[in-house]
Amino acid sequence: MTNKPENTSPLPWSYLYDKFGSFVLDANGEHIVQDWDKFEETFKNAKNNCEFIVEACNNYQRLQEENKALREQNQWISVEKDLPEPKGVDRISDVVFAMYGGQMILACYGFVDEGDEGCGYVWMQVYDGLDGDPQWDDDYSSIKFWRPIPPAPNEEPQK
Repeated sequence: MTNKPENTSPLPWSYLYDKFGSFVLDANGEHIVQDWDKFEETFKNAKNNCEFIVEACNNYQRLQEENKALREQNQWISVEKDLPEPKGVDRISDVVFAMYGGQMILACYGFVDEGDEGCGYVWMQVYDGLDGDPQWDDDYSSIKFWRPIPPAPNEEPQK
């Protein structure tokens, strides 16, 4: 029979007995270990399970934050809150989805200089797909909502 190790845990032995079932009371009411190897293995398994649970909780939290970011990314954005950022020397944004006349269109937001007629930032429709050129051929000021176009899915064949 193995001697009982010194209890350095803040938990009473009876707690460990309740959780692991490896402790019994001897005739003097002292706690002794029935099977130290079984207790040690059980304790290591419990520790590994705790580490697994902590890792799972951390992964869950990370996924929740990533999902929240994706949901926010896929929400319609009010033009009163934000506008697509014009870029480059042309000062035109990336192509985005925009709601115009009750329909979703491809559009860009950017700077137009019409010489004597004036200049300014306006919405422009894109007719030729994601790589098309934006056209300022109508008054698109009624656009009130837009959203970024999500990245294309991985197009590699599935194995």
